[in-house]
Amino acid sequence: MRARYGRKMRGRFVRNKLAVMGFAIIVLFFVTALIGPWLAPYDFREQDVTSQFQSPSGAHWLGTDALGRDILSRLIYGARTAAIVALVSTGVGLLIALAVGVTSGYARGRTDEFLMWLTDVTMSVPGLLLAMLINAALKRPILAWFEQMYAQTKNPIFLNTLWLDFVLLFGILALIGWPGLARLIRGQVLNIGNTTYVEAATLWASLRGGLCCATWR
Repeated sequence: MRARYGRKMRGRFVRNKLAVMGFAIIVLFFVTALIGPWLAPYDFREQDVTSQFQSPSGAHWLGTDALGRDILSRLIYGARTAAIVALVSTGVGLLIALAVGVTSGYARGRTDEFLMWLTDVTMSVPGLLLAMLINAALKRPILAWFEQMYAQTKNPIFLNTLWLDFVLLFGILALIGWPGLARLIRGQVLNIGNTTYVEAATLWASLRGGLCCATWR
């Protein structure tokens, strides 16, 4: 049954040319991000001020920028960063959405009301504004703490703040993306909770618990 359903879904996917094209683009993007350093013709940091704003040519397929850097190489290296940001932020957002959506749909009552109120508040704030507020509120205090820790420990790890930008970026994107997923997961949990087999399993569990209590007594 499961194998037949899988073949049916694969058949529908193959017949949908737009879906196949989109999947191919995604695979190409992640492959490029994975093997980017071997594909890039130049180092993305390499500058040549004598080759500023060159048009596409055999030496530079997409031309150069204001510092003479190869645009194609920078795009290839940038794909890796974009892939990491997309995967990590989506994964963290999905974990938050799962926790909120499942808890809200299962607990119901006041817990459901509070979590959905929190979801609505988050969705009501524009994503870009929320990202700017979080970045402005957190970055300066954390950088000040880093400077204080470096003054006390002289550990060079506190001088490299690049990873801090990534952590803030991952967290901000996750906080922006979880509300819609949480609502979707909550709806699915509520829908599954009202099915006949779940009600039968709940009734059986309660009857079994009653029988066990009666036997124990």
